[in-house]
Amino acid sequence: VMYLKHKKNAVGTDKGHETLPSGAEELMSTSTKISTLRDLQQCRADVNDMEARMTEIVRIHEKSTKELNSVKKELEGAKKNCKAARPENRRLKKANSQPYSKVMKKLNKANTEMQRAARAALRSQFGKDSRIIVDMKTDVGDLSIEMAPDTLMPYVTWWFVDLAQRGYWDGCGFIRRANHVLQANCNPKGNLKERPSIAFQEYSDQYVHKTYTVGIAGFPGGPDWYINIVDNIRGHGPGGQGVPDEANPCFGKIVSGFPTIENIKASPHDKSGFMALKKPIIIHKATVRKL
Repeated sequence: VMYLKHKKNAVGTDKGHETLPSGAEELMSTSTKISTLRDLQQCRADVNDMEARMTEIVRIHEKSTKELNSVKKELEGAKKNCKAARPENRRLKKANSQPYSKVMKKLNKANTEMQRAARAALRSQFGKDSRIIVDMKTDVGDLSIEMAPDTLMPYVTWWFVDLAQRGYWDGCGFIRRANHVLQANCNPKGNLKERPSIAFQEYSDQYVHKTYTVGIAGFPGGPDWYINIVDNIRGHGPGGQGVPDEANPCFGKIVSGFPTIENIKASPHDKSGFMALKKPIIIHKATVRKL
């Protein structure tokens, strides 16, 4: 490094070009490796710090969905930064790969913990093996959604039911009549300060997007949700919408209100590919009960 700072004092030239003195190339290579190791150590320290934050969020997960999403984004950023600081030999590459798998294990553990706590919360309120129903009154009739079993989709079921009990879905509405789904969101309520999304894309291959099931839209999903009016198992299952290994959560099924669905399907919509309804079908009230 000192050699590069004092090139004017270098000895040995060939037609005006300077020649590295003996040992300089090896010194520069060693300096580069040291810099790479320092980058890797800093990267590991950043990842370990974010893992500690994730552990704390899991402990208070029921109040931490928003922060959890933020930390997940930071973890993905740390993952990319680690890849950008790729080491120059196999040994360092192997060491560099260990934080990635550790982060993913931590993330999966957090998701599992949220599922466990959500299942406990549902059973505390409704009992084990209860059938939970969300009833909705709309402009064009009533409909009822039976939630998926808490053994298969505990987290998203808890998320949807909790919002219903807090009155969040009141005033929301169906805003889209596509050829494959009837989509609802809360844009009809106006400017919302709260737009709760799910913390992770929960999915069960034992509860899939058949006709008249209910799913969460988006990545990360929510608060938009939809009713499948055709079989969407392939299109909305893992990888079906261009996100590898992830799917839209399927968390319920329509058990009554099929005439209401037909009324929504018959409502006027625009001619865009989105097929937005010209006038939203408002959900006036959503209530929760058990069978």
